[in-house]
Amino acid sequence: MTSNGSHGRSTSIESVKNWEHKHCFCGKIARLCTSWTLKNPGRRFYTCAVAKDVQGCHFFQWCDEAFTGRAFDVVTHLNHRRLYLEEKLKLVEEDLEQSCEKRKLLKAERLKLVEERAALEIEKNC
Repeated sequence: MTSNGSHGRSTSIESVKNWEHKHCFCGKIARLCTSWTLKNPGRRFYTCAVAKDVQGCHFFQWCDEAFTGRAFDVVTHLNHRRLYLEEKLKLVEEDLEQSCEKRKLLKAERLKLVEERAALEIEKNC
């Protein structure tokens, strides 16, 4: 244990505090982001504070070390699972949208049939 009460290693909160005031080349406080690429899943980095659709200074700096060994395997697996679930959700949402459209068409068809039936009932009673 060190004199400040810690065990010689910083927590993730302490490490973020150390980098909170990183500035990009524009002079603004850089944004802290997380990479979800297959090569660097879960790795944090700083980037220009200016929005991507606006011409910024293209500042980029890794905030932490790359995962290695088991940690890399686990984060990569979770990232693949996330991508799979996002794709599956997209398919379910598309299926739901198609079902809603079919429901609207069936509702309109049902209404038309009810109206035709009422007209036939009136015709039959005359």
